[in-house]
Amino acid sequence: FVVHVATLELRPMAFGLSQHHSAHTSDARCVTGCNGLVASGGRDSKLKLWLPGGEAYTVQEKKWVNAVTWIAPGRLRSCMHGGIVTGSQDGLIRIYSLQEQQLHLKHALLAHNAPVCSLSLLDRHGQLQLLSGGWDAVAKVWEVQSAEGSECPVTTLSGHENNVCVIGLANGHIITGSSGVRDQNTDGVTGFQLRVWQNALIVQRIAQDDGGHAGAIRDLAAIRSSAFASASNDGTVSIWNLSETDVNYVCAVKLAVPSESFVFSLCYVASTDDESSAATSGTIFTGDDSGELCVFDLSLESVRMPADGIPCRAASPVQRIHHPNSLWSVAIITAATKSPQTEPLEMESDARVQGNHSVATACADGVVRIFSADQALQRPLAEQQKSLNPPLVSSLPAEQEQDFSMSTTLPRSSERGQFSGPAPGAISLFLDDEAAGGTEATGPLAVVAFRWPDTDSGDGDTWVKLGPVLDPVSKKARKEQQANTQKQELDGELFDHIIPVEVDSVSQGELSLLLGVNVGDDPRSVAAKFCQKHGLMDEYIPQIAMFVEASV
Repeated sequence: FVVHVATLELRPMAFGLSQHHSAHTSDARCVTGCNGLVASGGRDSKLKLWLPGGEAYTVQEKKWVNAVTWIAPGRLRSCMHGGIVTGSQDGLIRIYSLQEQQLHLKHALLAHNAPVCSLSLLDRHGQLQLLSGGWDAVAKVWEVQSAEGSECPVTTLSGHENNVCVIGLANGHIITGSSGVRDQNTDGVTGFQLRVWQNALIVQRIAQDDGGHAGAIRDLAAIRSSAFASASNDGTVSIWNLSETDVNYVCAVKLAVPSESFVFSLCYVASTDDESSAATSGTIFTGDDSGELCVFDLSLESVRMPADGIPCRAASPVQRIHHPNSLWSVAIITAATKSPQTEPLEMESDARVQGNHSVATACADGVVRIFSADQALQRPLAEQQKSLNPPLVSSLPAEQEQDFSMSTTLPRSSERGQFSGPAPGAISLFLDDEAAGGTEATGPLAVVAFRWPDTDSGDGDTWVKLGPVLDPVSKKARKEQQANTQKQELDGELFDHIIPVEVDSVSQGELSLLLGVNVGDDPRSVAAKFCQKHGLMDEYIPQIAMFVEASV
């Protein structure tokens, strides 16, 4: 999910929410932006362009949009006013030109034999190159200036372990990171590593035994012309500088997100004196599985390399902004300093762009949020709180609310007139307190589904009942049932349930696996750990989480 952005200037400030875009009907998977415009892609297979006024221009692709990056105006002949590049679940890379605030497809490259999950741009001697990585264990370097329709000269960097993220540095090095492969003997994931490429040859490998990450590598970001940052499932970010004594990269700074969650994405902005300083400075932004946007100030002494040469770990970021769900992508959005329709905007990989900027996040709740350090652009605190902490409605008495594990956040169906649907055709759940015909219900309430009418359905602004969904299960009854159930063993651990899971993996074929889960476990956390253990794509997490929730 790499989004390559320019190196910008930043002085640490408190970021606050400036824009909230209900962008996608499913997970918002990727986000990028430049010159005041924002683009996002999602699991609803849509690419959306967000204009300064908030209105979106939408392109419907065939499969999920996993990666997106921005082409600045004047950089590509076929996109002289700027453009957007997407990497899709169908293995295609699509290049759109921006004209009169609309997107027009210029190139559709059959890029990978599996989903494309990483995109970045590299300027080499004035020639723009597009870098891509996918779940087919390869990275590719595209000479996009020579692209004609669906044809484009390409160099393949092969030999990786499953999913590949990729970036390019101004010194000519291309960096790739892999997610690892499943080890049949240990039933775990091994082999994840960083690789440094020069002229399509590997010049350095950084595996766990070499001081590298202890988990799958998820994202990369350029730091100056000869340094980069890597994010991993081990909950850390490492910053690698090119050694002065040899040609290898060494770890200069190591950061850890407080939640210890998978770090899905990161981006970087430089401080004013970064190029003149021997120490790495600037700011790192991370998005992780727990839903936190973390801001790390690299100029603080707590993250500098100590004298013994062992990278230290930051105790905490300078700011943490929690979201309602996992953060798939974070990116820097530069301010509109020139018209994207008239003047080219130079955006080299190590360029410095004066002026304000914002930080964008793509969240699993489908929302794209923009954060700014400019207080004049920030929304009122009440609106920020509503966006980042959506209210949960509970209609049960406190004593009854504590007794039920399901439906405690649902309003009663008799109160549905107080609510309106978020969109035409939207389906919402209510507690069915009307089934007893007006009498007070004495037992657990069933859950019933209602549909908000379509605008042209003729139903008016009235909820339409679809029927019952499920009955809530009392925690007390569940505990009593569990007390009479013997735990089962899987891989040396005891679980309340062992669930068979069949997966058609793009990299491993059809798999028949077993998943252990205990009553009370968080389904999404269980699914994420299961996918990491078996080297499965993140796209499986929502489906497996729903399966776990329905099975326990």
